[in-house]
Amino acid sequence: MEERDWQIIKTLYEQKNITKTARVLYMSQPTLNARIKQIEESLGTKLLYRGNKGITFTETGEYTVKFAEHILGEMQELRETITNMQEDVAGTLRIAAPSILARYFLPKLLGRFQDMYPKTKFDVQIAQNESNGMLSFGSVEEMKAQISALQQMSSDELSAWYAERDFESQYDALYRAAAEVEQAQSLDEALAIKAKFTPYFLYNDNPADEEMFNPYLPNENRDYAYVCNICGEVMIAGQIVNYNTIADVRDTREYQIAHDIITRESDPNITTTNTLKRTVGKRKFWAEGRYTAENRYVQIEFTAHKKGTFGWNKYATSYHIRISDSYRDSSRYGWVKYGHFVSGYFDGVDQNLYTAAEGCWTPEYKSHTFVDVGQVKSGTVGAIQLYIYSRGTDV
Repeated sequence: MEERDWQIIKTLYEQKNITKTARVLYMSQPTLNARIKQIEESLGTKLLYRGNKGITFTETGEYTVKFAEHILGEMQELRETITNMQEDVAGTLRIAAPSILARYFLPKLLGRFQDMYPKTKFDVQIAQNESNGMLSFGSVEEMKAQISALQQMSSDELSAWYAERDFESQYDALYRAAAEVEQAQSLDEALAIKAKFTPYFLYNDNPADEEMFNPYLPNENRDYAYVCNICGEVMIAGQIVNYNTIADVRDTREYQIAHDIITRESDPNITTTNTLKRTVGKRKFWAEGRYTAENRYVQIEFTAHKKGTFGWNKYATSYHIRISDSYRDSSRYGWVKYGHFVSGYFDGVDQNLYTAAEGCWTPEYKSHTFVDVGQVKSGTVGAIQLYIYSRGTDV
């Protein structure tokens, strides 16, 4: 039996419920049921019974649970011992993980691991869904309302929302494409990865720009990438709608900002106001402020790139924001109301990470996060002073 099997037995005993166990282990219920059957066949005994009140373990099942706890404890102790014995950890760590775990939790864990052991590399085998699953909405209005709710979520809340639905958004797929190239060991491997994602994303093949492996989003509305699958598809009122209508990388918003070509013809409803750009060594980022005329809302979006072995490529990093305290009263500065991000800051909800001589910084916001500043009063101008700190560039 594998370590995973012992973990299943232990978790089943703790949860006393198939549905809860499947959720904890990030498995589907059919997969979990099939695995339980295989474990019982392997041991040659019945471990548990299912009833209306949950799971009941047999006598042999109770003994097996104790044995599982012992085995898992011994394996953890072995790992810790080996780690402590090795002063210089190097090599390739091969991991097979369910798609949910690989998409939402492994990147952060492996990032911390590589910070501790920079000579390590990772080979992650992801169990992808056989179909490009879609989210379904009754109307475009319902979809937009859900997008707005997603944009208000923290990074952890957003990950949990997607994980619960076993769904990979178009944005997540975009960053997965970029991350896989970053892990490539050779040019041939990088080219193969690019070929794999070419049906889904756009690429800039101009050698002078040094970004032939940087994927661009072909979605006509970047907000919709929160709910579209890798193909740019979403189900609306029972019909599949594809928002991937951009065929030329030069028509994407990201390309225009990165190459200082700002146009508004494609979406007259959006008026770009300040685009803050910084380049420090092999990293660059920008923060784009935008105003939506339809509801007079102002948002900020963050994007970051770094220069690696195969040129410039986007990556997920973190940002922190500080707001001038003199803007605490929204009505004085032309706002109907502040967004949750700003009101939460002044209420003290978000002031818990950095305290600098000049004030408080918010917790981190991720790349391609849309931060709602607030709604501007009709016929007036909204003003606010923000300071943005990028961990990736240390600016």
